[in-house]
Amino acid sequence: MPEPVKTEVKIDPEKVVRLVMGDIEDIDEMAESGSPDPSSQYASLFIFKEDNGLRRKCKTIVTWTPFEYAILLIIIINCIILGFGLYLPEENETGQLLEKTEIYFLIVFIVEMVLKVIAYGFALHPGSYLRNPWNLIDFFVIIVGIVSFFPLGIELSVLRMLRIVRLLRLFRLIKLLRRPIIIIQNEPPLTGDQPLDRPSTVIRKN
Repeated sequence: MPEPVKTEVKIDPEKVVRLVMGDIEDIDEMAESGSPDPSSQYASLFIFKEDNGLRRKCKTIVTWTPFEYAILLIIIINCIILGFGLYLPEENETGQLLEKTEIYFLIVFIVEMVLKVIAYGFALHPGSYLRNPWNLIDFFVIIVGIVSFFPLGIELSVLRMLRIVRLLRLFRLIKLLRRPIIIIQNEPPLTGDQPLDRPSTVIRKN
């Protein structure tokens, strides 16, 4: 009887990283394609025009850098709590207490989504909330979070898998960390006649 052929599968971590980051770059290109804010040509939710006061305030909030970093911090805290909860038994009191905090995180993410929907519209026109792949991931995680609070007969193992899906929020961290500050390469090099404190020209990619 012939012996089974043993095959050794080698995984190149660098290739895996390149593949993952390549997919993220594709998402960035999709999210940034077109004009900077094509949604401004349409009334969000068919109600709020571009000059609407509420829409302008919502857009100011969601594009405010401290707001984005605050949401990012909340995501990190949420994922840390989720990680602890996944390693604790269901009957563990600490795990149950950590799980109860999820409702507060979910409320924050729903509020953020509502602000973005008012600012950009929901899905039916270019530049709207669901036309951005990053927001699509957020929306999916929010729906999963809502479903996890209403099990409706879902098995415990399936429910725990749904909770793990919340870790997709960490993609927001990758998105933020990948914002490069691009130094213009064609600047002439400094010479002895030029001051050393000449400011560099940078472009921030949003």
